[in-house]
Amino acid sequence: FGVIFATGCVVLLCCVFLLWALLYMPPDYIQVANVAAVIDSKRPQEETSPQQLRRNPLLQATHDDEAQQAKARNTQLAAAVIAPRKIDPAIENMMVSKVVMYDTNVRKIKKNLPNKVFMETDETALAATKELQDATRDLLYYRYGALEPYRIKFDLKFQRSQPTFATMGEKDSFVIELAPSALVPHSIYSFLEIARHFHLQKGAFHRRADHVLQAMVKGHQVEHLAFQEYSPKFPHVKGTVGYAGRPSGPEFYVSIQNNVGNHGPGTQQAYNPHEADSCFGKVVEGFEEVVLKRITKMPGSGFLKPPMHVLIDAMTILVPDAHGEYQIWQDHQ
Repeated sequence: FGVIFATGCVVLLCCVFLLWALLYMPPDYIQVANVAAVIDSKRPQEETSPQQLRRNPLLQATHDDEAQQAKARNTQLAAAVIAPRKIDPAIENMMVSKVVMYDTNVRKIKKNLPNKVFMETDETALAATKELQDATRDLLYYRYGALEPYRIKFDLKFQRSQPTFATMGEKDSFVIELAPSALVPHSIYSFLEIARHFHLQKGAFHRRADHVLQAMVKGHQVEHLAFQEYSPKFPHVKGTVGYAGRPSGPEFYVSIQNNVGNHGPGTQQAYNPHEADSCFGKVVEGFEEVVLKRITKMPGSGFLKPPMHVLIDAMTILVPDAHGEYQIWQDHQ
């Protein structure tokens, strides 16, 4: 009787343990066979040395096959990332409408600000500009992709009045890289709109000053900025691109010297110590050879007459792919 009782107790204990395991133990450990798999999956994989591969032809073949499979997976992944993005016009139009709504609200707030109340410090204005910036980032990512920074190529036409025409020719170009959308999305979206509609426009560098080269665009569909968007993380150093005027844009300039003290916060007027020109890009190709050695040679100084202008023939939007290579952005509209 004692043996039967002991056996029954053991069976009962086993059943209780199994019931507890099913209810409380992690799924990875319910089956003993899975334990090793869980541990192996979290253990760093040891690399096979070249000496081991040379000593074992079978191991070498397996290694080569795995390498080919990994290469194929990477190729498929890259192809998926850089494949043409499908844009739903209805979704895009909805996002544009949202940006326009917030943009209109910011302009209204700025227009009705009381005396000595500034967009850069007023809580209502800051909340409104943040809404506009957030909605603009969403539209930028949807339209141009989440890979940044975006770039714009300028194709220029030098007239015969230019001193470099005879020696360097009629055509030249340079490229600017836009600031991160995390910093000044409203400004870069505005400039991308200028570039996107440039086939309907005309543009030229028309002002030569000691510190900047200023350009204009005509026939555009872009308003001036809704507010003076500025980030201290992207200051007006030499080679950067900023918006001119008050309200700023769509005219812009390239800084040919450090202009932090000329266009940074509180430098354009004494009334608002926080306000600055928006700085939204920098020249990454052609600054020395084209901007400094050619555009700065425009005859005369200040605002120039049309025969002295350096004409902008085209503005082309470039976006990076998964490999960091820049491709021409294609407008689906």
